[in-house]
Amino acid sequence: MPRASGVSGQLSRYEVAWEAINRLIRTGGSWSGYERNCFFRGGARGGFANLSAAAGLDWIEDGRGLAVSDFDRDGDPDLVLKNRNAPQLRIVRNDAPATNARISVRLEGRKSNRHGIGARVEVEAGGARRVKELRAGSGFLSQNAPELFFGLGAARRVDRLRVRWPSGVVDEHRDLPPGACYTLREGEPAARRREFAALVPGPAAPGPAAPAPPASRAEPIAVGDGPATPRRLWLLDPAPMPRLELVSADGRPWDWRPFAAGPVVVTVGSPRCARCVRELVEWEEARRGNASGPPVVALMRAPGDPAAGDPADERAAIDALGQRTSVPIALAPPESLLALSITIEDIAWWPRELALPTSLLVDERGAIVRLYEGAVDWKQIERDAASIPRSAAAREEAALPFAGTFFATERRRNPFQLGVAAMEAGLLANALDAFRDALAWRPDDVESLYNVGLVRLELGDLAGAREVFSRAVEVSPEFVDAHLNLGVAGAREGRLDDASASFERVLALRAGHVEALLNLGNVELARGDPQRALAHYRQAAASEPGMSAAQKQLGSVYRRLGDLGNARAAYERATAVAPDDAEAWSNLGVILAESGDLAAGRVACARAIAADPEYGAAFNNAGLIFGALGDHAESVRAFERAIALEPAGVAARRNLAREHLRAGDTERARSALEDLLELAPADAAARELLRRLAD
Repeated sequence: MPRASGVSGQLSRYEVAWEAINRLIRTGGSWSGYERNCFFRGGARGGFANLSAAAGLDWIEDGRGLAVSDFDRDGDPDLVLKNRNAPQLRIVRNDAPATNARISVRLEGRKSNRHGIGARVEVEAGGARRVKELRAGSGFLSQNAPELFFGLGAARRVDRLRVRWPSGVVDEHRDLPPGACYTLREGEPAARRREFAALVPGPAAPGPAAPAPPASRAEPIAVGDGPATPRRLWLLDPAPMPRLELVSADGRPWDWRPFAAGPVVVTVGSPRCARCVRELVEWEEARRGNASGPPVVALMRAPGDPAAGDPADERAAIDALGQRTSVPIALAPPESLLALSITIEDIAWWPRELALPTSLLVDERGAIVRLYEGAVDWKQIERDAASIPRSAAAREEAALPFAGTFFATERRRNPFQLGVAAMEAGLLANALDAFRDALAWRPDDVESLYNVGLVRLELGDLAGAREVFSRAVEVSPEFVDAHLNLGVAGAREGRLDDASASFERVLALRAGHVEALLNLGNVELARGDPQRALAHYRQAAASEPGMSAAQKQLGSVYRRLGDLGNARAAYERATAVAPDDAEAWSNLGVILAESGDLAAGRVACARAIAADPEYGAAFNNAGLIFGALGDHAESVRAFERAIALEPAGVAARRNLAREHLRAGDTERARSALEDLLELAPADAAARELLRRLAD
């Protein structure tokens, strides 16, 4: 889960990597690098033969689970394969030639567990003895059917079948003919026999062709210069339209929702997309003189979006399109298009880069009920708008790709994952909407509560965040991250005692929790007790030596205590574990300079600037070192660069004024101080410097 405590540790990097992998899978990538499945056959004398290709099981999908069961009841094991990517399920029927005898065994426990899990079955036939044990948890994310298969070779009977049950009971059965599944009940002498289905002497003949789908399910698909295979999708569970910040062609805020008194079509395109323009013009012609169809709203990339090309050319193209159609055209900034594409990705798992045009049929509640990828005929739009399925049964009939029975317990989408995707994209308002929808469905869903708290924390709503995190820890008292961020919210509000209690609770639940220790140190610093803060920072650094944040906090508090040697050592450890951490290099430069090694301090600041050329504090610190070295020109350049990067900062402006004073340039010093006081009128140091200039 995303974190809000300001510490980027190993765990958060791990979570980011997982999300990147999951996004790869959702967009059609391969988890396994397109490695083929393997199938091995065990030999009678030990060892295995690779029959992957010969058996036809060497598919290139990302296989995850495998289960064995006799689906056709012919006595040989069939397979079920579960994949991460499509096809997500394969059922493989075993039709190997039936040249040898076989039996299968199912167990029914009485004193033992119902399926006889853990029972040991010995079969003696034709002078050979075979032993198998019935096990649970037979594979990753999968479980075989509770059935044991025994090949008998040329034997005409099972001489003896012995079952040692988990309870300790031992049953024996003799002279069992092959060619059947035997159900054995614990403690009973009789075995129930079910003959195998007719054994197939060779590969099965092709079955009858699948019947054509009912005519009512056939849909005309527009062809032309749209996607190679345009897609249409009715939703089993209509999804709310995302929050969109749109503007009109003249730049005023624009809202599509007044058009949705009834169904409305929202189409996403570009004035430079030939099929998008042609579709709008064709819709206009089809709608002329026919008021029965739904209204249409067209969303175009806002000029200025780097993906849209030259803004002036893009605006001219939009104006030209407006002359050809009366369809209202709204301009969508990149954030709104991203919100829409994330929503469609969550609904349909279509790629986040939308094919143009993509259209949505939205009902009067503002919910998406139908998706169209590529150009679509207006008559299809009219039919769909007039026949929007209103009941769950009707939506099921429209949405399922073939006839069948839907056995899912809930026919609705959990908006939680949509909220996570929106939050990762920085769309906090959309994320908050999605998590609220998740809570409306499941009010005590602790993960949704937690993420609402994270969004509120990010938006600066500290009281709201604290309220939601408090609710999360009520629902789940051992939810460590909720306690942690409850403490963060309290600390930012200035409720230091409450924050400290939350961080202590984290440590009680998970000893050595690095972020809790760092935050406890921050609380002690806010209370004015650097020694107690130092103890927490030391413990954090010992708990996770590879975390640069812990080393930087150590360096900061050592410097505050005047211990420059330990401060230098801490910052050097921080740069060793995070060589691209500009803040660590910049602060190391300050420590080196304060220790008298100005040359080394200058080098450290240069490393900080190389790591992050946009980090203003590094330029400010470099300016101080250049000034101490007597290089006035470089010092001024560094301070001016720091001001350009962080115009609202006052430290670099104050230092620039002091450098001009040191060089005797009173006019430039006065100008720098006046600029500073315009920004921060209450700055006492700047006023004192101006007073000295006046004297």
